[in-house]
Amino acid sequence: TNMFVGSVMSFSIYAKQGSLLSFIYKGQSYPGGASADGMPTFVKLNASKDPATSQSISWMSSPLASGAAAVVKYATAADFAAKGSDALITVEGTSIVSEMASSGNAATNYAVRINSVFLTDLTPNTEYVYFAGDGTLMTTAAKTFSTAGGNQDTNFFIIGDTQAKDTTNTSLISQSLANSGIAFDFGIQTGDAVDNGGNYAMWEGIAKVFSDDFLGSQDMIHVLGNHEYYGDTTAHNSAAYFELPGTENGTAPLCYSVEYNNVYVAVINYAGADSYREAAQWIIEDAAQSDATWKVLTMHVAPYYTNPAGGSEAVREIISDLVDAADIDFVFSGHDHSYARTEPMTGGEIDRENGAVYYICGSTGEKSYEIVFNPLHHYAFTSDNFNATYLTVNATDEDFTVTTYDLLED
Repeated sequence: TNMFVGSVMSFSIYAKQGSLLSFIYKGQSYPGGASADGMPTFVKLNASKDPATSQSISWMSSPLASGAAAVVKYATAADFAAKGSDALITVEGTSIVSEMASSGNAATNYAVRINSVFLTDLTPNTEYVYFAGDGTLMTTAAKTFSTAGGNQDTNFFIIGDTQAKDTTNTSLISQSLANSGIAFDFGIQTGDAVDNGGNYAMWEGIAKVFSDDFLGSQDMIHVLGNHEYYGDTTAHNSAAYFELPGTENGTAPLCYSVEYNNVYVAVINYAGADSYREAAQWIIEDAAQSDATWKVLTMHVAPYYTNPAGGSEAVREIISDLVDAADIDFVFSGHDHSYARTEPMTGGEIDRENGAVYYICGSTGEKSYEIVFNPLHHYAFTSDNFNATYLTVNATDEDFTVTTYDLLED
């Protein structure tokens, strides 16, 4: 029936016979999110397990105007320069329609198509061009990515919680990274990218930033925080848009790993204590298979927290044991909306020769928690005054250099 689609509305459907009433189904009709003309919107790159030979690409589009297909046409930059569109290879991916209905108001709930394509069998250390869309409505300008390989040194950046309504500070971080002159291999966002994973307006705000000219061209590792599950209990939207490795049937993975040059990165998404134990065992076994010079763990909740209300002694014990057993060198977390760095630690004690350093990576403002000092956490530095914070890392075979910036303090 077309009764419910003439305008955005809430409705209830039920059958009635005399005094008998069936179960009541409540629903609504939705406006389409993303660009009204169906063109690909918020196009971005995501990290993959083998970045030398594969690439993840995702975007959103309006389900009212775009086709039910996710298509990427790509070629090496050299082939495209020589042959133009004749060089393009077409690959189809996954396209789903998500009903983002947690705004509390039918008029501001939206349906949006989330699209992703995973390219494989690529050539290492090679620049590619690509176009994304539904096969008919495609990005008009060629976008680019480069596969990993050929460089043993690795540069990456870390951004903390970005769930602010005002994305100005996140945009400032993107601009600063773009102007740094550094060729980054990948980036990490430590979770709570959005305040509510089922709210389209919140997705629209942060997706504009993560698909800008700089961040949209970077392989991004997106950790899932607790807020990705608000309004979206399986983090379906985040898993689809970030095309997280290991996603099954629309459900986000508990943990996974990627490896860029000489850096191994293990990721744990937000979970309960029992799940952290499961993740810890998997990472211990997985990390043992890597011969990367440096091993990094990133997760949302900080093991050595500054906010006891959001921290957990069980998580601290599980993760500190994992870090020691898996020979993890650095841990990057978020959640506490503060910046903190511990002394190098092994077994919960300072070990400046062989210990791992734990970071809480700040946020982009609007929200902070008072830092509660815990002498057992061995902080080397803490601050809750940072509002546009990011970290950069340069990893060589000899050194792992972490530099922290706050754009509103410098």
